[in-house]
Amino acid sequence: MELRHTSYMQALIAHQLRDAGLVDELLVDVMPVLLGDGLRLFPAGGQEVELVKIGVQQVGSRTSLRFLLGRSSD
Repeated sequence: MELRHTSYMQALIAHQLRDAGLVDELLVDVMPVLLGDGLRLFPAGGQEVELVKIGVQQVGSRTSLRFLLGRSSD
């Protein structure tokens, strides 16, 4: 099995990839900055997905969180 690493930053694309079962790991960077509006990472009313934390790294004011996506509850 060939492993591929792909990054995406737009929430709508992330939702579509996750819903298609093409995402197995999630990296979320948290910064102490308020930017205004945006899309929710997981839309309200969507399928519930188990997240398994596999890493936390803090560099300066940024905190990076790594999760494996578990099975959906559907």
